[in-house]
Amino acid sequence: MQYSQSPGNILSIVLSAPYTSGWVGMGFSNDGLMVGSSAMVGWIGRAGKAHIRQFYLRGQSSSQVIVNEGRLEKESWCIAIFGWGVLLPIGAIIARYCKEWDLLWFELHLAFQFAGFLFGLAAVVTGISLYNKIHADVRVHRGIGIFLLVLGILQILAFFVRPDKDSKIRRYWNWYHHWVGRLLLFFSAINIILGIKVGEAGTPWKVGYGFNLTIILLGCIFGEIMLWGRLSKKPVADPPS
Repeated sequence: MQYSQSPGNILSIVLSAPYTSGWVGMGFSNDGLMVGSSAMVGWIGRAGKAHIRQFYLRGQSSSQVIVNEGRLEKESWCIAIFGWGVLLPIGAIIARYCKEWDLLWFELHLAFQFAGFLFGLAAVVTGISLYNKIHADVRVHRGIGIFLLVLGILQILAFFVRPDKDSKIRRYWNWYHHWVGRLLLFFSAINIILGIKVGEAGTPWKVGYGFNLTIILLGCIFGEIMLWGRLSKKPVADPPS
């Protein structure tokens, strides 16, 4: 085994062994034992092609070996980005900039927000399942994820207690709904970026979400310009004489 550490504190490890059959593996754990470790296992297939996969070793029996944990991690990223990072922002954009669409804007806003919440909930459940299997030290990412779930539940509950337009408390409900929504979107973006970082995702994930975030921000800027343009064209009522 050979290893080296780069100036950027990146550790590179090369494991080699005489190979005739079977497999060669190396695990990483807190106590130095293979049981409880995240292991990389390599072997030569029947066609002479080399293979390497990631496993989580919960025990010594084959039933306690979790195959390809990275797949579950990528599924969690996809669900989180689609729910928290795509559907919810689109729903918020519709609510702010598309109110000229009569009741259609409200129905679309509701559909996108409910769908975004369901995908966000699935992302949290998948993330908890992943955490329970690999016991990764991602306390900040995990805490923000639970916080987002609480905010999402509050937004769903707010829909069912939404007062009438003529109600005296409607103004306070609007204030609450808008700012909780903005807080949710802000921390969603932070947590997605944090998840990509702690998960050591490759460049395609970073570029992909960066592109998605750029499109959303440009959409918001364009929407604000159009909104203020419409407001400036509205006639101002003359003051009472």
